[in-house]
Amino acid sequence: MALYARTIISSSPTTLLQQLSFHVKQFADSPIIYSISPAPGLPPKALSKIVSSFTSLHDAVGCLSAPFVLPSAIQKPSLHSSGVTSCSFVVFDPSRAVTFRSTLPGKETAQVGRWHAGRKASQPPRTDVIDPDVSSDIWEQLKSRSHELPLELQNSSSVFDTVLYISDGAPEGISQALSTLRSATKLGFLATSTPFITGRPFTLFRNSAVYSSGAVGISLHAPEVPKVDIQLPALTALTPASKVTSSGGNLIHTIDNSNPSAMLLRAISEHELMKGKAFNVEFRTSHFYVGEVSGSANDIKPHRIYRITSGDPGRGTISLEGNEAPAVGSLVQMFYVETNDPSRPRPVIASANDTISLNFFTVPSETEEVYEAPASFDADRILRVSEDCIVIRDAFLAASEHACIVSRLDHSGESAETPWKMALPEAHVRLHW
Repeated sequence: MALYARTIISSSPTTLLQQLSFHVKQFADSPIIYSISPAPGLPPKALSKIVSSFTSLHDAVGCLSAPFVLPSAIQKPSLHSSGVTSCSFVVFDPSRAVTFRSTLPGKETAQVGRWHAGRKASQPPRTDVIDPDVSSDIWEQLKSRSHELPLELQNSSSVFDTVLYISDGAPEGISQALSTLRSATKLGFLATSTPFITGRPFTLFRNSAVYSSGAVGISLHAPEVPKVDIQLPALTALTPASKVTSSGGNLIHTIDNSNPSAMLLRAISEHELMKGKAFNVEFRTSHFYVGEVSGSANDIKPHRIYRITSGDPGRGTISLEGNEAPAVGSLVQMFYVETNDPSRPRPVIASANDTISLNFFTVPSETEEVYEAPASFDADRILRVSEDCIVIRDAFLAASEHACIVSRLDHSGESAETPWKMALPEAHVRLHW
């Protein structure tokens, strides 16, 4: 179980460093997971000093994550701007936590298909696509490789119930390996891209080492298993709930024995969201999803959701982001997500009932401004240190334009679900005790 957590947000690197020195150094020998969200334009020298506050520790893993701000009701005007840097960290009991490093390979850079209809003749064909018919073969080849747990976990005699990890953009290797821990909750966070910050595609840390790829993480064996909650953005249902009748790999071939691509195309064109809009479906930039749903007829909710990455009305097959599509017999719906919705709910990040919570946000990839996390807090969780700094008690916050990999325990609490990629923009994953 987590012992201590803080999120420090400041527009002054000097103040931030002072707060880090106060809060972090007392835990120099404890296992720590952390995230640094540098403000756009933060001088490299200042970032280096902030990073050193953590890389000087003896048992710490972390990453650079996307910058964010909190709602103006929480942050003072001086902190509700693009010039704020935040650092979050969680401290764990050394007797109940093991940090690790993984170099297991994942899938190569996603080469998704395209929607073949509607492309203008003046537009050149894409060269960065892959035929959806072979995408499942790639995953089968990946699964056939040897996937072993990181050595640190192999060498431990502990029975782990929770694994938190931070990965580059290809988490399939570590995710597949951790699946052997069948009774453990697993939550993976895909770090933000950092080529214009550090010159690395991703920036991960373990102790004093810096990595551009792979994964780092921490495994726990605690007396109490944490809960995982997922807050989704507003979803617009395009189709009624229907059964998958043929699927394989990350492909859905038929839904209710019908062509799913044509079904989605028809639903989009008939839905009111298309009123007054030019009809042009491009899956690389659109937010269309398939959700596995459950519940009563009047209260159907998605419990797993997948982004649609390609489709072809002629073939019928749709390709989903991730490794596996919903199984035959699963009840699914197709959804549209509107980003930057001002009416979106603001989940309570740290409630009075929580001891400590870890919170991960998915930033819309097309946003040009610093992301405002949809968050609210109990007032007693926020310490206003100065005009240029606040500290949030018992809460860890990190954001990325990529995704989380989720594997929750089932209702019996004895077996974890197959890992899936939760990549909705403006979604929030919360792990709490």
